[in-house]
Amino acid sequence: MYHEPKPSLFMRLTACALGLVALTVLAMNCWAGALDGIRAKVRIVPADAPADKSDNGFDDTLSFADGKFSSTAFLAKGFQPAPYNGEREEHEAEFGVVQTNNVGDEIDWLGNIAGNHVGGRLHWMTKDGTKRVSYHFNGTKESDAGGPTNAAAVPAAHK
Repeated sequence: MYHEPKPSLFMRLTACALGLVALTVLAMNCWAGALDGIRAKVRIVPADAPADKSDNGFDDTLSFADGKFSSTAFLAKGFQPAPYNGEREEHEAEFGVVQTNNVGDEIDWLGNIAGNHVGGRLHWMTKDGTKRVSYHFNGTKESDAGGPTNAAAVPAAHK
């Protein structure tokens, strides 16, 4: 009767070490400071534009610094910089963040950066949940101290 040999302690420890290295590499590509140094000028427009074109949107500056996301336009409305989740790949990056203002309203951002193009969507929900306004944003990356996302621009899909 043949018995399969058990892996040695050395082999088991090596396998565990390789697994930890792989998890560390994955975690390094998806962390709060992954997009620090990026600044973009965007145009924010309502997802459901009114028929009379009375709300044609507004300009904004988005910034990533010290693990936090900030919107100049929404900072003026009480939405302070908030920690973001970001993932940077060779030619693109993605981010998500939820900002809250002093009355409890929330803005849920989801965006994509490809080349110099920045785009995505945001949802603004009142604290009591009675009003939700959706927007799309598109614009241009102005600076990037964080690394490569400079492939040819690809429009972001709106979700």
